[in-house]
Order: sequence, then structure tokens, then C-alpha cells
Amino acid sequence: MILNSQKEKRERLIKRITEIDERISFLENNSSNNSFLSGFIVGKINEEIDALRREEENILRDIVAINVNISPEEFKEGIKRGDVLLTEEDKIIIPRQSDFTSLRDLCMVHKTDYLPQNNTLKSLAAASVETDYLYKYPENEKEYKFKITQTRSSIHFSLNGEVGGHAYGNWDVRKYGIITPFPEYDYERRKLLAANPEDTYFYYQYQLGQNSYILVPKEELEEAKRLNPQVNIIPYEGDNVTGYLDAVVSFLGYKQEIVGEHSWKDAKDQKLVSDLFRKYNFDQAPHTMTKYYKSDIYNKIEQEFFEYIRILKQDSNIKLNDKISEDIYRYISFLLGNLYDIYGSSEIWNNEQLKVQYLQASGELLQTLLKYGFNIYGTIDDIKDMLKESYYKFEENHKLIAKRLTKLIMQQLSEDRLTSLKENNTDVIGGRK
Repeated sequence: MILNSQKEKRERLIKRITEIDERISFLENNSSNNSFLSGFIVGKINEEIDALRREEENILRDIVAINVNISPEEFKEGIKRGDVLLTEEDKIIIPRQSDFTSLRDLCMVHKTDYLPQNNTLKSLAAASVETDYLYKYPENEKEYKFKITQTRSSIHFSLNGEVGGHAYGNWDVRKYGIITPFPEYDYERRKLLAANPEDTYFYYQYQLGQNSYILVPKEELEEAKRLNPQVNIIPYEGDNVTGYLDAVVSFLGYKQEIVGEHSWKDAKDQKLVSDLFRKYNFDQAPHTMTKYYKSDIYNKIEQEFFEYIRILKQDSNIKLNDKISEDIYRYISFLLGNLYDIYGSSEIWNNEQLKVQYLQASGELLQTLLKYGFNIYGTIDDIKDMLKESYYKFEENHKLIAKRLTKLIMQQLSEDRLTSLKENNTDVIGGRK
């Protein structure tokens, strides 16, 4: 299975399984399609089929034994020698035990469609991954295509097992897999944001090393080695890594765990690891509760908003109506409210530093509107005044500011269209069209 030195034995066993399956299929077809066979003969056929199935079960156990008899050290050495090629038959779990009293009992697992480079696993934001977006204007069904740079600034791992699909995404068909030890030393954890068995995440990117492993389709083995010379590369047969990661976790000597959306399936082991993390004072906050998540959402919506504004400014044929006004208001209201949430909600009123940061972030949003040609001078003063008000009036105040900005933007867009229309009429009258 795993090592070239054992391929011959494995191939011989697999060949015998193929022969057994063919024989069983032949016997079953003849038995079901021949109504003239006596009960005695049918009985003998069934006996042979049962015997063949028992033999097949024994062969499968022998194949598993090939894996089980290979120690983690032998497996690692086999990888370094280039003796490892994972196939479907290798998607088995070697039973391991652990009391999870040490960080060394943990490995981090990540699935992705992006092959790491320079021994570095990057977040989507760090890799500047772009996504195609489409805005369809409803009145004339004209389509406007644009790109948004992915804003997710964190890199996520599950521990001791591969994550499956759930409400926040589907990882069942990813091409590459990464397994790396949980960082044992403080300097390795400087970008650790939170640690949970089902979701351990770091800021921006994560450096892979000589004890890290990248699983790739066998056709990409040499390219992966070239791009990541300090990392161990494991080739596999197939087009997605699902199933292989769980197996390799156990081959490397870790206790493999079934990872759910919110926890490991094994509640006892989940508690042991959570207790271990508390001992190290690791943050265990869910990602969706962090300022990093909120900032990522803000940056994504901000890109969408300004692409939307750009389209409205460039195409004067788009009719300005209540729907567009509502869209602009919805965007601005969300962005102002999200900034407020990022910088601590009610804490802003009690912390001058947070007030400064919030004003700076709000100012950057308004400065971008200025660059697009919208005269919104004085609005930042409204936001400053808003922060002097009671915390309980924030929602009311930020909606008022969003309404004011929406009105100013709609007025400016209308004026731009009138100016464009006058210029076109002048060109026609002057004979230039």
C-alpha cells in the first residue's frame, strides 16, 4: 500500500480481490438467470459465494495489516525516500490512543484548492484571491461584471482530522491537504487567534516547515516540491484529498478524530483538548465572534459598494430610482454599523482611543467617497457629534447619517447625468455628432 517495498504484496492481494469479485458476479448471474437449476446446485453455488466473501474479508484485513505494521517513523522515512503513493485502498484509519495532555498530541489539518508556495499557507486575503461578481440592472437586464478581492484574513485548521462540509462551506472536494504539528512554542504561535478542536485559526498566513506535509495529486508532485522545498510532499491518486487526510493523520501517529461543525464527535476527547487549551490561556472564541471576522465582512461589502457606485457613475443610462437609493442606503448603513461593531460597540463611548480609531476608519470610508467625486464635506463632523451623544442613540444617529449620505450621492449622480445630457445636446447642436 504505502511503501514501494510492499507494493508487490499489496498488488497481489488486490488482484485476488478482483478475481473473487468477478467469480461472485459470474455465480450470482448464473444462479438468478437459470430457473432450471436444482435446489442442491443452487445451495452449492451459495456456499461457494459465502466462502469467497470470507476469503475477501480476510484479504482486506491483510491489506489493512500492511498499513498497521508500518510505524509512524517508517511512514515518515518512506515519504522522504519518495516511496509513498496513496491510493483509495489507503483510506483507512489506524487506531491510536491519546490522553491529550500535551500539544504534541495534536496536529492541524487544512484543505484548500490553492497549492501553497514558498513553504507558506496563506489566507485568501494574503494570496489576493479574486472572485467574479455580477450586478444585473433589473430594468434593462444589463449585466455588469467586476472582481472582488477575497478579504478573509485568517487561515483555519481542524485538529487531528479533516473537516467536512457544513453550513459555512463545503470542503469535500478540495484538491490539496496540509497536515502540520500544532505549534509547541510561543514564537510559533504569535499569529494564533484562537484554538478549538474544530476550528483553530491564525492571522493572515502560516509558515510550514520540515515536519509539515502537503498532499497533492500525483501529477503535481514535482511542482509541489519545487514550490515548497522545505515541506514533505505526499502524492495521491485521484482528484480530491478527502479521506486521505484522516488516514495520514493516523499514519503519522496521531489519534484521528471525527470533526463536526462545532466540535469533535468524541465529547470526552473534546473536553480534554479544551482543558489543555485553557491551561495555556488560548482564546477559544468562535471565529464569527471576532473583530477579524467582522473586519473581513466590512472589507468585502466596502468593495461591493464602491464597485456599485462606480457602475452608477460610469453608466448614465441607468435610471436612478428608489431601488438604487435603497441599495445605497443599505450599503452605507451596514458599513457604518459594522465599523461601530468592530471597534467595540458601547466600549467606544468609554475609550478615547477607540473613538479615534472609529473616526479614522469612518473618515477613510468618506475619503473614498470624495475620491469618487461626491461632495460629502462636513459628514465626518456629524459622526464626531454622534459620538458625543448617548450610546443608546447610536443606531438612530448612524441611520440619519446614512440617509444624509444617500441623499447627497443621489443628488450628485443626478447632477452628473444632467451635465452629461447637456454636453451631448451641445455636441449634437454643434454638429459634432
